[in-house]
Amino acid sequence: MTFFKLSILIFILFSGVCLYSQTPGMIFETATGGGAAVLDPNGDGWVSATSSGFVSNDESESEIPFVPMIFPMPEPDSDLGPGPDCGFTDFVQQAAGVEDAGQYYLSPANNWLFRLRMGSSLPNSKSYSILIDSDQKFGATGPNKDPNYVTGNPGFEIEIVLATNFGVYVYNVDGTNSPGAAVISYAGHTNYQKSISISTECGNPDYFYDFFVDFDDLISTFGVFTSTPFRMILIDNMAADKSSINNASSRSDLGGVDDAACGNNYDDCFDLVIDNYTPCAAGADCPDRSECPSINSPILNGATSVSGTSTEIDGTTIKVYINGTPYGTTTSVSGGTWTLSGIAPTLATGNIIGASAQVIGEGESIYNCGLITVTNCTGAPGAAPVITSSSGKNICGTGTIGYDINVYYPNGTLYPANPDAATSTYLPVTGTGDWVWKCTGNTGGCNSGSGVDCIAEGSYAIYQLDGNGCVSIPAFECISQGGGYTPVTSNTPTIISSTVYTGSTSVQVTITNNIAPSPQTGYIYLFVDNAYYAISGLVSGAGTFAVSCTSLPAGASVTARYVQSAASGDHDCISTATGAVTIYTNAVPPIVTGSYCSTTAITSVSGTSIDPTGTIIQVYENGIAEGSTTTVTANGTWTASVGISIALGSTITAKAQIGAGPLSSVSNSVIVYTKSTNAVAITTVTITEGDASVSGSGTDGDVIKLYVDGIQVGGTTVVASGIWTISGLGIYDLYATGIVTATATTGANCESNPSASKTVVCSLPLTTLTVDPANETVCSGSVIANVQVYSSQSGIIYQLFNGVTATGVSKLGTGGTITLTSGTLISNTTLEVKAIKIPVGSCSSTLSDNIPVTVNANPTLSLTVTSSLTVCSGSSTNVIVQSSQLGFSYQLRNDADDTNIGSAVAGTGGNINLPTGALTADITFNILVTGVTPSFCNGELTTKPSITITSAPSASVLSGSATICNGLSTNLNATITGGTSPYDITIDNGIGTISNYNSTDNISVSPTSTTTYSITSVTDATGCPSVGLSGTPTVTVNPLPTATISATTPICDGVGTTLSITLTGTADWIVKYSDGSTITTESGISTSPFAINLNPGSTTTYTLTEVSDANCTDTTP
Repeated sequence: MTFFKLSILIFILFSGVCLYSQTPGMIFETATGGGAAVLDPNGDGWVSATSSGFVSNDESESEIPFVPMIFPMPEPDSDLGPGPDCGFTDFVQQAAGVEDAGQYYLSPANNWLFRLRMGSSLPNSKSYSILIDSDQKFGATGPNKDPNYVTGNPGFEIEIVLATNFGVYVYNVDGTNSPGAAVISYAGHTNYQKSISISTECGNPDYFYDFFVDFDDLISTFGVFTSTPFRMILIDNMAADKSSINNASSRSDLGGVDDAACGNNYDDCFDLVIDNYTPCAAGADCPDRSECPSINSPILNGATSVSGTSTEIDGTTIKVYINGTPYGTTTSVSGGTWTLSGIAPTLATGNIIGASAQVIGEGESIYNCGLITVTNCTGAPGAAPVITSSSGKNICGTGTIGYDINVYYPNGTLYPANPDAATSTYLPVTGTGDWVWKCTGNTGGCNSGSGVDCIAEGSYAIYQLDGNGCVSIPAFECISQGGGYTPVTSNTPTIISSTVYTGSTSVQVTITNNIAPSPQTGYIYLFVDNAYYAISGLVSGAGTFAVSCTSLPAGASVTARYVQSAASGDHDCISTATGAVTIYTNAVPPIVTGSYCSTTAITSVSGTSIDPTGTIIQVYENGIAEGSTTTVTANGTWTASVGISIALGSTITAKAQIGAGPLSSVSNSVIVYTKSTNAVAITTVTITEGDASVSGSGTDGDVIKLYVDGIQVGGTTVVASGIWTISGLGIYDLYATGIVTATATTGANCESNPSASKTVVCSLPLTTLTVDPANETVCSGSVIANVQVYSSQSGIIYQLFNGVTATGVSKLGTGGTITLTSGTLISNTTLEVKAIKIPVGSCSSTLSDNIPVTVNANPTLSLTVTSSLTVCSGSSTNVIVQSSQLGFSYQLRNDADDTNIGSAVAGTGGNINLPTGALTADITFNILVTGVTPSFCNGELTTKPSITITSAPSASVLSGSATICNGLSTNLNATITGGTSPYDITIDNGIGTISNYNSTDNISVSPTSTTTYSITSVTDATGCPSVGLSGTPTVTVNPLPTATISATTPICDGVGTTLSITLTGTADWIVKYSDGSTITTESGISTSPFAINLNPGSTTTYTLTEVSDANCTDTTP
């Protein structure tokens, strides 16, 4: 019966997966050499934990505990660039909500394994890449931008490529979009395998591509370690044996995003995936990454709290960083805001504050997305002081009460005041709003006192400082004493606006000089929103000079002034300010994507840009603006189509502009070529996988290219005599289901449109293989476990079919004999073997040899079975089978060891009795039902009757022999051993049945004559009768003695007489008689009658009161 139950289980396991004729978990393309043990550790040919295959989840049931890579969204199917939808380059996931298109695992032996889930599988040559960021730097902008950013590679350092039919290769892609040769190579089939997954994302089976690299090789080549935090991206490529970094045009699918939603702008898509990926070690299970929060500004010196906002859910943990170090206490988000209070010590000027967020179950965000510097100063700079008077001795004016006044030389250094040189301030603004700055040492009012002039001729910058040291907008005063040098106003400079953009650290300014005697050197000042920002070093002569500065802020405006001055001494007045130049973000040159091959003018141009959404794009034809501008979309793409008409042969370029900022440099150039129009056709009638050539027709001299699924295969050929042939194709170039097209190129023109397509058909598996056994007979619900297929083809999957339904587990052909096992069979059938090529649907053959199967009925095992629940030890009973089946026999068996009890009883269609025989111990039975010849299908009835054996009394002994006088009673006693009291006991000779009797209780008897008693039955409380009845006690009954008194009467007074007592019984006797007042006893009487001589003195009546003989006494004689 164990076999029967197992066969049912097998049916359950596989009934759900037979639709596709292959068992999930089976490896159909194995690794060679030592790689097989890495990818299939137990060597059973399955990636599932057991060779029964996957049942419900191919992650939890995997032999190797892969964990999913991190993706920002579910992986859609059919979102490819080039390549067939739901095909061999279409990443898919196991089910909705299960984002596992890519998985990884670091083995104890330091092998780094990867698993890709593909929508289909073919034996073609394609490239599947893991792109790895190992330095946490990524993108062209932002606080963690990669200094090695290039278009097409925003920050990857390592690319691991599975190149099917070639091997596994590792490329160093740091800072390049055109890596050279692989730096690590595992050529051949040693490091990858293919297997069947459980998922059916597109309505047909999906497949696993597993591959690995030796992490020790990565350590020695790249200097990374297993503990290095990594971020990874999954991408594949329709080209054979290619790096996807180096071959962007044939990139097919990016894992974890909707490629179409980001316009197949892979740099933009890369950012989306990487930003969501928590960096973690090679063997760790990485979580999604939380979004970085924002920090409210400004944060002032002495602050004890920091606050901000977050897009994450309430309860998200916020960690504040001070100068890059996490502060020890955290806070959480509530209603989209957060505040961390009680910071001690208080924040100081210059502290740089960051913050990170971490949702439960996710990784911590970056902390530096919006760093804020603690400052003394808030808001815009204060107003400039007002100059009311100046001379060679002092400068006077009005300002903000309590503020200090500072004066600066043209070179930007502080002019110390006198007498307050120690603090460089003199007479803070008074309570009336006045101030005086002197260089004479005089402490009087404005222009008071005497002394020589001490301020050189020329311009000076005057600032007022608040209590925190924050400077105002400057005022400029030009001192002219009327002495030997008369300063003139310096010429207004010109700002080179293209150098004014967000983040710029250098602004170019053009100056001209007044003629001598003005100094021919000077200083250039930069101002941002009128506040002092930077000053140049001493520049000499006219020209354009770069003024270094801190990074320009977005959205502000820049002005400049110039003062002609020597390093010291007299100098000119500072110029007026230039016009304001707005600080715009400097646009990056866009990219014109695609190729342009047409028979008419081009009316639409597309491309990509890394600049913000809304960036303006202008297209150019031969350097001249063409049509209306367009803007960059949210996914980083753009298309210009309004007013576009670009002639054949023209060159297309584009420029970008952010807001009113400057135009970017020019993009790449793309030429509009003239499309070839000569007809081309494929004439090969049937293209079969593995063919070495394809032929067709065309126009003499045209160059022909052949494509499969849009990717060129083979070389080129030239049409001659109207025909062409592309030969020398590789064995994997033409694969089943591939769509084959051809193009023609005429002269200098570009390629024609593709020809009419042809689909590659598969090479059918052999149908002539021998299958054993020739026929088979089984019971319903059983399996056939020994179906052998001889000379199976390697790489072909063999599956048993019961009609149109797959049955049992499929097996991979080995080139030798394989054994198949069917699922459970319930009716006569003919099993067939189908030979299947991967992927399902590509092609299959049904072997001509088959197996006729006779399936005999099984007995009904759910019949009702009854029996007594308890039986007295040593007794027997019947087990009753109700509604027994004709054609089957029923054998009662001891369930402990399946030994037969009695003989089998044939089923009658009605109830049958199975005798148990005498029972002496508790027992459980089973009933084996067996079909009559030729079936012999059998099984145990599901009901197993149990009988409890009750112990019967083992001995019942009656005792109590006695001798009594007639009329008296005596006791009998029954000693009962075993059984359950109380008992029902039956005794003969008139006693009858005594109920509720306990062993040795007294049984009173009063026989009138000598009687012998015996037990006729004893039954205990459970109804079990006693065995071993014994004991026949006799009660001897003696008669009572009698006495008859007589005398001779009457008598004369004084004359004696004789009383005569006649006795019966056994001598000796004792007689008691009374004369009415006295009782007299006569004993020792040995004869009867007995005479007593009397001489009463008066008439006396004598009465016998008691008579006793040797046995009895009668008190009423």
